[in-house]
Amino acid sequence: MHRYRQFAYTAAIGILMNYLLLIIFRQNDNVLTWLTPILNMIAPLLTTAILSIVTYRCRGESRIFWGLLTASHLCYGFSIVASSILHMNPSLVSSIFSFSDFFWMLHNLFIFVALLLLGQRSLRGLGKIQFLLDTSIFMLTVVAISWALIVEPIMWRSINENGGNWAYLLVNLSYPLVELVLIFMLVLLLFVRVDRQHNRVGWLLMWSLLVFAAADMSYFYMLEHNMYRMGSLIDPLWSASLLLSALAGLEFLKQPPSQEVLPVAYASHARGWVKRVLPYVSVTVLLFFVIPRQFSSFDMLLLSCMLGILLLSIRQLLSLSENDTLLLRLRQLLRLSDHAARHDELTGLPNRRQFYEQLQRRIEAAEDKHELAVLFFDFDRFKYINDSLGHAAGDRVLQMAAERFRSHLSDELMLARLGGDEFILLLDPMQDHTHVERVVDKIRHCLQEPLDMNGHPLYISVSIGVAIYPQDGLTLDELVKNADAAMYEAKKNARQEAVYFTNAIGAHYENRLGLESSLRGALCRQELELYYQYQVRLDNGQIEGMEALLRWKHPELGFISPLDFIPIAEETGLIIPIGEWVLRSACEQQRIWKEQGYGDFRMSVNVSPYQFHDDQLADRFLEIIAETGIEPTQLVIEITESLAIHNVERVIVQLDKLREWGVQLAIDDFGSGYASLAYVKQLRPSILKIDRSFVCCIDDMDEDCRMAGAIVALGKALHIHVLAEGVETEAQLQFLKETGCDEIQGYYVNRPMPASEISQQLESAGNSFYIVKSLLDNLDRAKS
Repeated sequence: MHRYRQFAYTAAIGILMNYLLLIIFRQNDNVLTWLTPILNMIAPLLTTAILSIVTYRCRGESRIFWGLLTASHLCYGFSIVASSILHMNPSLVSSIFSFSDFFWMLHNLFIFVALLLLGQRSLRGLGKIQFLLDTSIFMLTVVAISWALIVEPIMWRSINENGGNWAYLLVNLSYPLVELVLIFMLVLLLFVRVDRQHNRVGWLLMWSLLVFAAADMSYFYMLEHNMYRMGSLIDPLWSASLLLSALAGLEFLKQPPSQEVLPVAYASHARGWVKRVLPYVSVTVLLFFVIPRQFSSFDMLLLSCMLGILLLSIRQLLSLSENDTLLLRLRQLLRLSDHAARHDELTGLPNRRQFYEQLQRRIEAAEDKHELAVLFFDFDRFKYINDSLGHAAGDRVLQMAAERFRSHLSDELMLARLGGDEFILLLDPMQDHTHVERVVDKIRHCLQEPLDMNGHPLYISVSIGVAIYPQDGLTLDELVKNADAAMYEAKKNARQEAVYFTNAIGAHYENRLGLESSLRGALCRQELELYYQYQVRLDNGQIEGMEALLRWKHPELGFISPLDFIPIAEETGLIIPIGEWVLRSACEQQRIWKEQGYGDFRMSVNVSPYQFHDDQLADRFLEIIAETGIEPTQLVIEITESLAIHNVERVIVQLDKLREWGVQLAIDDFGSGYASLAYVKQLRPSILKIDRSFVCCIDDMDEDCRMAGAIVALGKALHIHVLAEGVETEAQLQFLKETGCDEIQGYYVNRPMPASEISQQLESAGNSFYIVKSLLDNLDRAKS
């Protein structure tokens, strides 16, 4: 950019020096005879070389356009050479047509073709005749004045001096007529609204051609009135015009390759007013210029006609001004509407639509020439902020975080909010993985300080996934999907660094999507099944109850672990219909066993934390209890400690409704979470289930062994039944019996089995209440 300005300054100084030399030697015809051709040849030689370089570096229509301008400058140079030779050798001057005329005509022909190339592109699909009419009105004035001052005198002189030689007349008239055609094309293109990208290039070209046309018209006028002589002060105008064209070419080279389109000047709002006023001013000038030449005396009718035209013009301009005000307001509304459509209302960041458009453009521009990275991140445990502090507080957190991102991240990074607490960032170009890590560090640094929530500090963190173009995806959808998958991997592993997408993550993600798709129809296809496991009293071996455990037998993959499909069901909301099906099926099976005489034991059903998001949960459970006909006192709802921690108020409201009907509550996996005695007191459970992680360590007799004993002691102190799950060895059974544990559940008693096998076992045992009594008897004999 510096060298372009340097060229402009040098050209300006050159023109000033040209004028200075012409003024100094103005009275010396001998010096002007050889100095003027030299000065006039410098500009075409220099600009032809520059435009040749511009033409070589362009492509497509742009190369044709600049090639035509290069040819016109070359022909102009030949015209100067021929004119100088003729001036020094008057004997070579033809009476009709000379080489100077020929090259000058070629020069204008190349310019005319170049303007046609611009015109067919700029006016294509314009659909408005107004531009042509406005330009025609202006040209009517120019033609009329040119006719009176230039064309008509040429015609009369040709007729009087050359006996009506039509060839001579056509040659002489071709000069002003060609200039008028070029001026018409220039004015027409001058007011066409096109891309702002080439605003400066277009205006440099327009001024170049206008200066050239003005110099030519001045030359014809001076020549017709015997005012022109070699070394005239209008000579540097031609050189200035050529230098402006060269400067436009250099400016055009600054455009990125993808934006190399034909340059046309852009009409701003102010220039739009010039365009509107131009026809009325032209008519007024025409009236004041022509009418006094025709009427020498005062005429009231003529004066009234002129004033009427002026008043109509003023009225039309006022109407246009009012229309402009309305259009300005409309444009402002459209800008606001476009901004709202492309920006997130809450944070003011670009939204999904704008980000996807930008990412698509960057992918198309990259063309495998460089890498770019997509960073997908969201806040950890943001849902709990909404649940505990409210959605208004959650919105405030998003706004404050977005403000920090804006202030800390570079403007070159494209950051957008996709929705919820999900953000996405485009890093283009990506230098290397270290570059990505620096951006990740900046994101984390933004959230290093706590957010101020009404005087209370709130610490938040993010999980970040990264996908890189082109190795992690060639399309927009692939990049965003893979970055999202990497982010979920980071969230699952609770990692502080960003996770880069890998094929392993992609395979896991695809497998998860496949499971989700299959799970949606699993209920209808009857692929879900309940297995049951005994819950046995330790004091007498009596089966106190059953726990219903959900199983999924995939037609192709076989049995799928609940650890794999339950989280999917919770995230997708399928846990709601599945949970109701589990409760209904378990209650119906309990009723069947009771009717068959196998015992009236209680039935335990696990309830997901996500089911408690439904405020109608208790009412639906009570409806199922009533429909299946079981005793509410024989139903146990099992919840986890995490549910009690994060949704305690909502949980208590739901559980109180169930407790009123006699439904019991058990806290599952007790000791593995962070529930305090206050939560135990608030929830008032009937059963505490010792987590299997404490039971399996009993064989080693380490600290976890004492933890199991402490939970048993806590239960007895609070008069709550304690049930140990995951009992698999005789040593575990013995320890729990000695500590006073009330019930056990695990593989040592029986593995989970489908209802049909449980029924067969109960049938063969004869007395279902003492099915494991032999185990306890063996234990007592071993102790004695």
